[in-house]
Amino acid sequence: MSNDNQTEGLQKQRISQILSMEPRVAKELTEDSQTPANSYYSMEQTVKDNTLITKALSISGIESYGLSKEDRIRLKNVRERNASHILVNQQKVSGDSEDMQNVKESITELEELLHGGSIEAEGLDAVEAAYNRAIDACTYYRDHKNPWFPTGKERKRQVVEKLDSLRNELNLFKLGRTELAAGDAESQITKPTELLDIGRRS
Repeated sequence: MSNDNQTEGLQKQRISQILSMEPRVAKELTEDSQTPANSYYSMEQTVKDNTLITKALSISGIESYGLSKEDRIRLKNVRERNASHILVNQQKVSGDSEDMQNVKESITELEELLHGGSIEAEGLDAVEAAYNRAIDACTYYRDHKNPWFPTGKERKRQVVEKLDSLRNELNLFKLGRTELAAGDAESQITKPTELLDIGRRS
């Protein structure tokens, strides 16, 4: 077997593993420094996984990896939860600015509500409010930070990327709520994050 075929086989195996795992939950947002580098919840592995997921979700990747629509929906959800983990766990030698602390705190709050919040109306309202707080925090950071160094520019790029995904997810979340209320969703939800899947199926 050639190295390319072997690599592709390992990547397909990893995608299958990711699909069989539960998406990251709030308690893993703060990374344990003792976590092995090849663990699902390590920062290094999470970055690698998101790069692989993006490849798998490309037009050529969908066919190559044999992904169903439900597989793609699940991978998109995992990628966004992973992106939150990566951003929240980034460390800066000089410490985070107040603006960055606000970004991290608002995203952490949102992730906790998505995974463990109430599925009653007031709980879902709280998730929407958390989305808006995270969007506001990322928008403020984007508009007021002009980093000089490459690391700072990369951090701002990630915040801007997260801002775009937060806006998209909020629209998906609202769409999921609408379909659920109208009885168009296939089943009742058990946690708020499942509304994102309903929105993506539409």
